[in-house]
Amino acid sequence: MMSSEKTNLFKLVKKQTVFKLKAFYSFFTVLLFIQMIAMFFSYFGTMTYGSTVEYVSIEISFFSADAVIVFSLLWAFITSILLTTKAYRYSDFTFVTNRLTSNFSNILFLLFASLVAGVTAFLSRYLIRVIQFYTTDVFIVQPFVEPASEIIIGISATVLYVLLFCAIGYFSGMLVQMHRLFLVLLPVLYLGVLIISDNLSNGSVNPVFGFFGLESSFFMFVVKVLLIVVILFGSATGLTNRLEVR
Repeated sequence: MMSSEKTNLFKLVKKQTVFKLKAFYSFFTVLLFIQMIAMFFSYFGTMTYGSTVEYVSIEISFFSADAVIVFSLLWAFITSILLTTKAYRYSDFTFVTNRLTSNFSNILFLLFASLVAGVTAFLSRYLIRVIQFYTTDVFIVQPFVEPASEIIIGISATVLYVLLFCAIGYFSGMLVQMHRLFLVLLPVLYLGVLIISDNLSNGSVNPVFGFFGLESSFFMFVVKVLLIVVILFGSATGLTNRLEVR
């Protein structure tokens, strides 16, 4: 007896997204683990200066969550690639699905993952300060908490950076799934672009990094990142329509 219930794109994507959030919880466990490792390294400071004048010795250390953010970006890149592998793609076949719904649910999962990774990575800076305050005799000059507007901008920027790396990883992973030759070509291409752009910079900031990192307008930064993200996710979705379905 056949069911008369009709399916639609929204319901299928919703079911697959919820399924992936529950099934792939190990990704977030890994995220927590690598962020703790990064915080351990950040605890000892990213830069230290010392000076002695007669009987007075002064040591200045700089603490930041840069290591946590970098580790989170690497996690986002690798996680998005893993989602494109056959082992994870075949999990979609638990439902009535096609490549479109599979891609949409993957993108929604990565959006949620970017939000979690970005927020936790940025807020780890305050946890590092608290730990430093209670476990050492360091005198912290910078306030424990910045103004709310700066926190919102910082969290938003971190989330967008993580999302950008998710999009790059997802697009790269889909290209590799289409043809194994991209497994060799993509690293060479990425390194080549960085090396060439660095040579063209004449000692200044690499244009690839400066395109985002040196943007003075936060609005334009958001537009740039979202534009690249939409292009990468859209390209990955369009190029993979020919991949097999079950």
